[in-house]
Amino acid sequence: MGNLPTARVTPTRPFYNSGLDYAGPITLKTWKGRAARSYKGYLSIFVCLATSAVHIEVVTDYTKEAFIAAYKRFSGRRGICATLQSDCGTNFVGADAELKRLFQQSSQELGSLVALLATDGTEWKFNPPSAPHFGRSGRQQ
Repeated sequence: MGNLPTARVTPTRPFYNSGLDYAGPITLKTWKGRAARSYKGYLSIFVCLATSAVHIEVVTDYTKEAFIAAYKRFSGRRGICATLQSDCGTNFVGADAELKRLFQQSSQELGSLVALLATDGTEWKFNPPSAPHFGRSGRQQ
């Protein structure tokens, strides 16, 4: 059996190195009662690679805007990730491009915050498109 990746065995704070996947669809209701409407929603599942702790965020749809909102809630509660591993879903690839673009804009507009934001950069690693056996930590939970 091969060695585990260093992100899995290095002692760090929880969710410093995380895996990410979506689950669903699930049915969401805005309130209880007779006139309650049902909506389709999804779960964004963040898994700590070191401790296997799980953080679940509700996402309204598969758009990159919905994912970025869920990621902001996650990072506000758990802290910023050094690495984030996910599959090559279009929402994740789009969110990666959008976060990089926002980082570039903020770096250009706010020169005094460049050093601070540079230390907060999250490296996003995508699993190979035809390798479903990669990134299994999120699916094993």
